[in-house]
Amino acid sequence: MTPLYQQVAQRITDAVNSGELRYGDKVMSEAEMSQHYKVSRVTVRRAVDRLVENGVLSRRQGKGTYVSFPSFMEDVVVKEHSFTVSCLKKNRKPSTKVVENSIVTVQGELMRKLQLASPTRMVRLVRIRYVDDQPAIYEEDYFPMKYEMLLGMQLDNRSIFGFLAEEMNILPRNYIDEFRVQYPTAEQARYLGIAADKPLLGVFQWVLDASGDVIYYNDELIISDNHPFTIRSHIE
Repeated sequence: MTPLYQQVAQRITDAVNSGELRYGDKVMSEAEMSQHYKVSRVTVRRAVDRLVENGVLSRRQGKGTYVSFPSFMEDVVVKEHSFTVSCLKKNRKPSTKVVENSIVTVQGELMRKLQLASPTRMVRLVRIRYVDDQPAIYEEDYFPMKYEMLLGMQLDNRSIFGFLAEEMNILPRNYIDEFRVQYPTAEQARYLGIAADKPLLGVFQWVLDASGDVIYYNDELIISDNHPFTIRSHIE
């Protein structure tokens, strides 16, 4: 028979693969798992140790155990992670206009995308990023309610990273990006001044602090004609 700890490890892995547990989710404590799976805490500890070794789970000192983010094809070190800086390096003129700044209840497919356990109120910031006065990026940012002060702020042409650092002493340090090809909705196409059948580069991003906790979520649709996404790599 399969040892009990391997059975528990497999059930947790299945929960991750099915989406029941999502990247960044905090999992049950050992005591809670022991009750939930009806096994001893020693068995749970062995199962969790196995999943940590395999990269499915990760432990954070003093915070608990979490579902790990996916393993990366590439791990890139950058000096800057800024739309403004990337434009200026290309001798292009960057600008930003806020078109929506509101509180929304995140639910349905978006709730699952943001890895939320239940419908959740969040601050939603929608911005259009321009390159040389031409629309280049449709961007949605989702912040926890502790950032509610964003609602009353003038954020046109202001860096979110700068706001977090200057106003709240929070420094984004890690970014996880998922890339896809996506077609815009009618509203997104209108903001970008493009046809709805134009394929765009979609980038969904987790913005994390130095401890690995999510600060906010960023979802972008990029007109690659206006703002090509180029990465240079080297082997040391």
